[in-house]
Amino acid sequence: MALELAPAPSFRAYLLALRGSIALARDDLPLAESAAAFAHGVFSWGTSDAQDLLPLICFASDLALAQGNEAQAVANVEQTLARNEAISTPRYLWPLLVLGARVAHASPTLPAALCELAAELPVVGPVQQAQQLTFTAETARVRGASQPSAWDRCATAWGELHQPYQQGLALLRAAEAAAEAGDRQAAADRLRAARHNADLLGARGLLTDIEQLARLARLPLNSPPYEHRSPGQHLVLTPREHEVLHLVAHGRTNREIAEELYISTKTASVHVSNILAKLGVSSRVQAATAAYRLGLVPPE
Repeated sequence: MALELAPAPSFRAYLLALRGSIALARDDLPLAESAAAFAHGVFSWGTSDAQDLLPLICFASDLALAQGNEAQAVANVEQTLARNEAISTPRYLWPLLVLGARVAHASPTLPAALCELAAELPVVGPVQQAQQLTFTAETARVRGASQPSAWDRCATAWGELHQPYQQGLALLRAAEAAAEAGDRQAAADRLRAARHNADLLGARGLLTDIEQLARLARLPLNSPPYEHRSPGQHLVLTPREHEVLHLVAHGRTNREIAEELYISTKTASVHVSNILAKLGVSSRVQAATAAYRLGLVPPE
């Protein structure tokens, strides 16, 4: 609708890049390609600010990855990091670092450059905190040391920001790491939660990756609906997870849970992430609803 109002070229480029990102997640490459071409034509003319260029570079690099051109994505990141103006814009640089970490294995110099820059880059607000967690988890994944708990923290952070696509990606990576560690139940739980998000958004690309991991690791994605099971029968919650779920159902934040149970906020966050994965839901509200429906938490 906004595009129908004939906005100025720069605003039209922003809107098209946003629509292109959604199209890319839905595996609509032609629409994403046309959006990228228009935005590039607008922002490559003259001098553009980092707030114009960095999101466009991330979008163009994601498109290159979807097209199977990893070398182009690596080149985009390397060339951008060489620009001095990129260093002073953490709001737009953190997404680029996350992208760079995803492709760092394809460059001999990129891993060290990314880590050096990330160590000095400010982190302001929950969005950048989620991006920093994702960068750290991706960096470990490139080194072959991916940990489910690190990705669980990412999934929790993105879930609290109501970003189901990013949360779905994190859950997919958590499932991958759990499968590599031999924990098939944890892998299947997280993969089902990731598929829930992908189905909700119509994210066909993400759904393809989820189904591919399920096939390779022979993980069951289908499970009977909650109503077809006895209350709590499908779950194996630890005693601590039961305590945390009770508090989640009563609207407690991670900090409040940590204070009440005398644990760290980070530990509370991990417990919440594990519970969401086991319930196959993507938010705390959904977890509370499922907990009451399944009789895991008695009604007030």
